[in-house]
Amino acid sequence: MSKKNNVLISSGLVDFDLLNLLKKNFFIKHSDKIYYKKSESNFIYLIYKPSLNDLESLFKKSKIFILCHSGIIHAANSFGIKIIDILDKNYHNWYLRWISYLKNYNFFYRTRFNVLKEKIINQINSDD
Repeated sequence: MSKKNNVLISSGLVDFDLLNLLKKNFFIKHSDKIYYKKSESNFIYLIYKPSLNDLESLFKKSKIFILCHSGIIHAANSFGIKIIDILDKNYHNWYLRWISYLKNYNFFYRTRFNVLKEKIINQINSDD
């Protein structure tokens, strides 16, 4: 994805070992919340434990938002950006109550990362 655009990753509010390893071994620290990595002609940014104001500022400048379903999806929808949501298939009917009004929205069910990655990349490329 970073071959065509800058990519932004948000950590959410939960700390976990993989996130700390990425911060330490993959990204360069810019500030307490912002880390980055140069990727060809673009950047991959990691925003660590963002506030709602941080996310709102990022939505204004974003084209695509990829996430595991959470309440923040509804804020992203307000900005008209493309949303790719990762859902747990066991809760499909529950999600339907909350996603029916979303615009520019696509979802995939959780699966192995290599399969999910391909589906997401194909969805992004199909919109170009």
